Amino acid sequence: MGQGDWKNTSLKERDSSTPPPRSGRVERYLRALQSKVAGKRRQAASTLGKLGDPRAVEPLIRALKDQSFGVRSCAALSLGLLKDSRALEPLIDALHDRHNLVRDQAALALGILGDSRAITPLNQVLQDRDYNVRKRAELALLFLGNIRVEEAKSQLKRIREIDENH
Repeated sequence: MGQGDWKNTSLKERDSSTPPPRSGRVERYLRALQSKVAGKRRQAASTLGKLGDPRAVEPLIRALKDQSFGVRSCAALSLGLLKDSRALEPLIDALHDRHNLVRDQAALALGILGDSRAITPLNQVLQDRDYNVRKRAELALLFLGNIRVEEAKSQLKRIREIDENH
């Protein structure tokens, strides 16, 4: 069964057949990033990071400017998962997004990306007005090894205490 045939099969037939090649899935989600439906763009942005294909980097960078904050936040996290240095500056820019969820996911993505050039911008985000964004920036800094282990344990304990009382 070819890739095109797979799309035209029933759900029952799909369960017993092999899925289309990953490349075909990437292409489908790259097209979905252009959908007029925000939910489809958000799903595509989320899935592309999990597929791990570097062809998704530039389209996801463009998705950081999408009108939907859900698309922008999924694109940010996916860029971190792809671990491509082209995403560094766009993710740093996303730390200033007007929506807190986008800033939150951009901070986390920078920690996952693992580039030490994100340390200074993440330290600045520790002053963000949103608690969750500050918490993600702390976590990202832990990922980047910017905080000593004992300090990290202390901060994680403090975060847990705040979460319990919040």
